[in-house]
Amino acid sequence: MKNYILIFIVSLFVLSSCEEQLNQQPVDLISDETVIEDIESLDAAVLGMYSSMQSGNQFGELQVFMPGILSDEMAFTGTFPTKADMAVNNLTAENGTMRGVWASPYSTIFIANTILERAVNAGEASEIAPYVAEAKVGRALGHFNLVKLWGGVPLALSSEVAITSELPRSSATEVYAQIIADLTEAIADLPLASESSNATTRVTRGAAQALLARAYLYSGNLSLAGQMANTVITSAEYSLDPSYSNVFDQNASSPERIFELFSSIQDGNLLGFYAQPTGLGGRYDYSPHPDFYAEMDDADSRKSLISPNTADAGFVGFFVTEKYSDPVNGTDFPQVVRLAEMHLIRAQANQDVADLNVLRTRAGLAPLAAYSDAAMYTERKFELAFEGHRWFDLIRSGQANAVMGALKPNSWDATDVLLPIPQRELDNNPTLGPADQNPGY
Repeated sequence: MKNYILIFIVSLFVLSSCEEQLNQQPVDLISDETVIEDIESLDAAVLGMYSSMQSGNQFGELQVFMPGILSDEMAFTGTFPTKADMAVNNLTAENGTMRGVWASPYSTIFIANTILERAVNAGEASEIAPYVAEAKVGRALGHFNLVKLWGGVPLALSSEVAITSELPRSSATEVYAQIIADLTEAIADLPLASESSNATTRVTRGAAQALLARAYLYSGNLSLAGQMANTVITSAEYSLDPSYSNVFDQNASSPERIFELFSSIQDGNLLGFYAQPTGLGGRYDYSPHPDFYAEMDDADSRKSLISPNTADAGFVGFFVTEKYSDPVNGTDFPQVVRLAEMHLIRAQANQDVADLNVLRTRAGLAPLAAYSDAAMYTERKFELAFEGHRWFDLIRSGQANAVMGALKPNSWDATDVLLPIPQRELDNNPTLGPADQNPGY
């Protein structure tokens, strides 16, 4: 766990992740005692937390695309050997790319813990409360991005190196309990989207509620997941965009976006670079799987955001996701959570076809006569495509072994549903040992 401490030094003091905040003076290397001493430095620390989420090991690339190549959603069209191993579910504990996916959320968690411990120095309780709430959401999201990939992980609730370097592995149940506690506690102190000047690029009350609905869903509490999703849907703070493609157009506003990570020419990400063809300035590491494209109904308007790769002569028959269309400047905003997902969660919780049909109608498809889990997972597959959900839906639905075994019969093992804990973590943390490694590794 020592690995993410050094990352913190870089991550905490980053320039703003929002254009209107780029004129704020960056907090530089200050002593531990004074790093957060007023609202300005507290705000800078929170912005550093958001910037850490933009990392290529998080929502700047791998939290979005790695679940795609682990599953049946995307094909790997790049050359990195460590990513190629992901694409055939042949990971080892020595995989360097995977190690970054483990370490980066802990850097976000470390920043969040520092904020939670030192915000009291910044002002009155009422002044610091929204920033503390943002930090709790950041800590919850960091732990969530770990537990859904590895199962139980060390639960980091302190910034003290002596503690974090020797944390034991907590159970997945314990990690989810802390995620749910952090999100629940944060809700009351966050502004509504309609009250925020950064309504989608900083977490609001609706964002915390939406992430809580997702956490309840993944932890198996379907009833509370549905209740929380309903709270978001009926809040009147958001609405489904009449145009599906508009949600992903950064030149347009969309009432559907709940929480997205800001990007700009000065502060961009790698999504478009890795999604777009080399002939258009990208690297083209990730392609929608041909079977995925073939399965979509031609009448489905969501299919219009998948196009043939006509820019690269060597990739005839391959496709491109147009959800991330800026390979040069990296200005695509990854959608961490949006309203359509809340309709899908409420549909599953209530076994209600109406929430599926509202999405199908927008996509130009005929409504379904009745609800089924199979239909719900199909809608999730196409509605949330290339946003980092498919792998986890296969696992939650119990279909991972059947689907992946058929797709990758020479490399798939049932134990591949969890990733291996990085060997460096097992070697460096004296409380972790071989018995803590996930089965199959």
